[in-house]
Amino acid sequence: MSKIINKIISCFIAISLFATCMFMLAGCGKTNEQSKVMNVSLNPSIEFVLDKNDKVVTVNALNDDGNAIVASFDFSGMNAENAAKKFLELANEKGFVLEGSTVGNELKVSISGDEAENLYNKVKNNISSYTTELGIQLQSLEIVTRENLEVIVAECYQELQQSQIDELSYDELIKKIEDSRQETKNLVTQELKDAYYRERAQELISAEIEAIQEYIEQNASVFVGTILNNLVNNLELAYNNLKNQYTNLQSQFEQLYYTGTQNVNSLKEQYIEAKKLYLETVKEYNASTDVNKDDLLLQIESYKQAADTCLSELNNARSSAKQAIDNFISLNIEVVMTQIETTINGLTSFLNQTTINTKIQEAMVEFAETYSTVNESKNNNNWETVE
Repeated sequence: MSKIINKIISCFIAISLFATCMFMLAGCGKTNEQSKVMNVSLNPSIEFVLDKNDKVVTVNALNDDGNAIVASFDFSGMNAENAAKKFLELANEKGFVLEGSTVGNELKVSISGDEAENLYNKVKNNISSYTTELGIQLQSLEIVTRENLEVIVAECYQELQQSQIDELSYDELIKKIEDSRQETKNLVTQELKDAYYRERAQELISAEIEAIQEYIEQNASVFVGTILNNLVNNLELAYNNLKNQYTNLQSQFEQLYYTGTQNVNSLKEQYIEAKKLYLETVKEYNASTDVNKDDLLLQIESYKQAADTCLSELNNARSSAKQAIDNFISLNIEVVMTQIETTINGLTSFLNQTTINTKIQEAMVEFAETYSTVNESKNNNNWETVE
């Protein structure tokens, strides 16, 4: 169990090396032109990746409340209109909708692609009677731009440089997002998903460096002369330094993960309870026929303040842990990665990139298989559940 947990919490991040560019882009096959991303938000926020027929391919929670929705229902194969309506039904069942109130009941729908407006109108027509019944206000369409998609891909594929992402077509961006969501669908918190992305990036960087080292050893006669020897030595020194920094990062993240998770979970429970009291009191206020409801209004304000305070403390706890990790990465990992990138660029013309790319491909397959096992173990051992 401890070995599996250590694998999950190995929080690694890396800067992609230029030599892997063609390899990483080669796997992005052309997909259907009408594939889309649709985000639906009512405080619970979830992301749907849709195929060319606007049917749900993957679902991803964008916040904690969204996890509660995603964990309770399988949206796969539903058309976008019905998926949006089911989202509203589940949100209402779980107490996220204030029936009869216009406060906190704003529904936002954002969609990517040239046909975004047409799909938005289909969704709007399908849910109109239900939103009217519940007093939900549907906001105007928000477009998921190419820039928005690029940000998602950058978060999910930390081994890619921005220049590589810029070369991806719209369809390839959607495909990247779809593949990433499939890989992480059994990871129930954003912290675990981030750890997965960083771990994968580190695995690919390590695979490339080890493949280069092996190639150099097998073709020693090519790498002669002072300049090349210096580059080879610099690569080995930088790589050893990088591995030491990753070990330190893992230790720091493990401590932050366990202590931070306990604190976050405690705050999350307080927030959910405070929010529950707030929603129940609002419903009681709306249903009351008493002329004087000042006491209920005071209770509503009190519960709302308690929920807001808990949410603020929850966000601060998460931000503190994330900032500590980001600072370590910026001051240590990224500096070493820049050294490695510069060194490999100097060696590129002497390398057989096909051989190296094969090693990276093997590393990707092995990584995916490892995490498949981890996900099964996570489910069997009831790691973290979503209420």
